[in-house]
Amino acid sequence: MGPELIKFSEQCRASLKTVAKQKIEDFQAQNAVQLISDTLTPADVINASSRSFAGRIFSEPMKPLGVGFGNDAYIAFCRHFLGLPPSVTVGGETIQDGFDYPVQKCLAAHGRHVCPYLDANANHASSKCPSAGKAVMVKHRNVIDVLANAAREAGLETKKEPDTHSLLLGEFSKTDCRRVFPSKVSSAYKAGFEALSQASDFIASAACGLSSEEKSVYMQNKIDALPILDARDAKGLRIDVSFENPNTGEVIWVDVSVAHTSSPSYVTSELKAIVARKLSSRVAELHLLPDALQGDPSPTLIRRELDKADKYSRLVLVAKKQHSEHKRTSIPKFLPFVVSDCGELAPRAYDLQEWLVDQFRLKCAKEGRRSDGCTTADLVREFRHKLKVAVQLAVAAGLGAMICAAGQPWQGLGQ
Repeated sequence: MGPELIKFSEQCRASLKTVAKQKIEDFQAQNAVQLISDTLTPADVINASSRSFAGRIFSEPMKPLGVGFGNDAYIAFCRHFLGLPPSVTVGGETIQDGFDYPVQKCLAAHGRHVCPYLDANANHASSKCPSAGKAVMVKHRNVIDVLANAAREAGLETKKEPDTHSLLLGEFSKTDCRRVFPSKVSSAYKAGFEALSQASDFIASAACGLSSEEKSVYMQNKIDALPILDARDAKGLRIDVSFENPNTGEVIWVDVSVAHTSSPSYVTSELKAIVARKLSSRVAELHLLPDALQGDPSPTLIRRELDKADKYSRLVLVAKKQHSEHKRTSIPKFLPFVVSDCGELAPRAYDLQEWLVDQFRLKCAKEGRRSDGCTTADLVREFRHKLKVAVQLAVAAGLGAMICAAGQPWQGLGQ
């Protein structure tokens, strides 16, 4: 086949993919409801359709991976994984509309619009149930620890939860960091930060004739002009972990997020994506086309990635400016590590895993031939496998602990 024919063939395939996507959207708008079985809940469909890798944990010994997984939490996760009702932890099971099994009712008061029953999909456990709050934090910390341990094994300098004052080389005081980089922002804040950024560019330019003292006052006035935020929002941004290769100077900033994709707030977008993927697969099979949506990840995970990137873009912006002023040898790269409770990873999470694998490969190559006969390829293969399984185990252990804790009586701390 000549080059011109190959090019024409590729153009035809691209056109057909576009047509297929349009047919999928048209069909979805008319028949989406018919594609979801009325014998399953939306959460059942979402969990069953997830690109889950959680099953990896059943083929590996857990102790070497360094993640604690108690017996009760393990059983709770297994029941969730198999779609079985949770074990009796609260008691008083009753038959309720919408459930085909007796359900326990949460004994803690929280949220008027939260379903109070402990379900097989762990939606209640993930609905900010106060009893499960500690387990949520443990799950988050488990994932951070797995990434940090892998980074250390790869020879990287690792800092967990570094304070923003140090992260930005002390350019802002600790008090100003909470003001300049709050955890939540408003439109007024964004406008104020833009003015602060422009002021920073001005004093760093050759056109600025201010003295050092005048520059400090000028910047402080811009900081003081930022809107006063609620105390809960003004605690300041802080990334979860920072990695640096001491040999290359490459720096990665990471923030971890675990999403429960079958939660009621995500159901609509998740079901639309599932229907689109199923239709895409059918069209591809029928017309011998490439499956246009085969690799599309969960829309919830993509949204969470974008939110994380936007949230921490202000820190990266300051770091870029510091690099332009020769205060940094390299520009840090921010990578959100987003994973679902079902074990599906967002695209940037895959990128981070592979980056860690590459760093480990570089370390092995630098160390040279080993006396035990293990090759670099063997070591890298084992490192990648262990990292992927450990991430799944961290999420599974945390989710199992959440299911066990959810629904218990709760009056709040200090009461």
